[in-house]
Amino acid sequence: MSSQPAILHVDGDDFFASMARLKAPRLRGRPVVVGNLQSRGYVVAASYEARASGIHGGITMAQAERMCPGGALVQVDWNLARKASAALFGLLGRYSPRVERSALDALFVDYTGCGMLFGPPADFARRLQREIRDELNLSVSVGLAADKAVSAVACRAAKLGNFREVRPGCEMRFLMHCPVEWLPGMTPGLSDRFRRMGIRNIGHLAGIPEGILVHLYGSLGAVLWKRARGVEGGRVRPRGRPEEPCVREIFPSDILDAGILESRLAHLAGRLGNELRRRQRSAQHVLLRILYADGVLVQRQAALPLPSHRDPELFRAARVLFGQLYYRRVRVRSLALVARNIRYCPSELPLGDAARRAKWDRVLRAVDSTRTRFPDPNVSVRLAAALG
Repeated sequence: MSSQPAILHVDGDDFFASMARLKAPRLRGRPVVVGNLQSRGYVVAASYEARASGIHGGITMAQAERMCPGGALVQVDWNLARKASAALFGLLGRYSPRVERSALDALFVDYTGCGMLFGPPADFARRLQREIRDELNLSVSVGLAADKAVSAVACRAAKLGNFREVRPGCEMRFLMHCPVEWLPGMTPGLSDRFRRMGIRNIGHLAGIPEGILVHLYGSLGAVLWKRARGVEGGRVRPRGRPEEPCVREIFPSDILDAGILESRLAHLAGRLGNELRRRQRSAQHVLLRILYADGVLVQRQAALPLPSHRDPELFRAARVLFGQLYYRRVRVRSLALVARNIRYCPSELPLGDAARRAKWDRVLRAVDSTRTRFPDPNVSVRLAAALG
């Protein structure tokens, strides 16, 4: 029993709505929409009652109000959410040293070898749900499997507040009828594309030859193929990932023109480079998110040739991603750039000698100083062009 892999995926039910109801008990029983209440603010999360009206993350709060007139629109409280997430992380850490946070309200727990101390995994999972409800006043769903990705899908199948176990050897039988969008790593844009191809459940995806998915989607295709067959074998990473710098711009009005969007992307690349240099970090990957006006969110990441915090290199990678993602003739509400796989990199650039490195350091310091004095996005665009 102790040597059999056992991975739990713990996911909060109505996490942000629960936080809002803890602060304001009068909201209990009402549809709750949590987001940013300022002009053109977007929905972060909606309670299950509100989702029945078609509300989902990414649409504007004004749209949500029209779709669910009786719902309560609440400003998201990130501080409270982070405190609740930290409390949940601490509670799970009592039972396993290998806990990974995949989102504020979602965590993986490697329970392998813990059965001798806390009992069989399935019994522990049910006891854990009761403990979280009693101590933190939160309802969670739990999935259990020998494979990390399968445990996440099992947790989706367990909603709301239930427990689902997938025994070793039963992974393919369980996954084959689950919706394709439940698979970890499946973005809304990608799942929509698969559905247009007739691939509606994970079993359909698993039936596609791996070589075809690799040809279409590169390394992501290989990962999705393994996850669809329940054989990825991903490991739980203790403490989760380090905080990844992210810059975002919500436009005052939706934009359709690709040239304007690329200029805003140059501005974001400059802000991201500035943030990386401030932290003395470099990024190995850059991720671009595009939120369309109809609420569809698409994202993709690309590897940089070498870890970098230089604006031109970040922008070049982001522009390639933009060309791959901007395929819908729909206006864009916001753009976001995320630096991923960051690493400590003080004043380091992939140049030949110390003199040239020192020169680029001086240039970048001057650029950062100029951006601080002149925060106008047009200045960032001209700086990006000059550095390129």
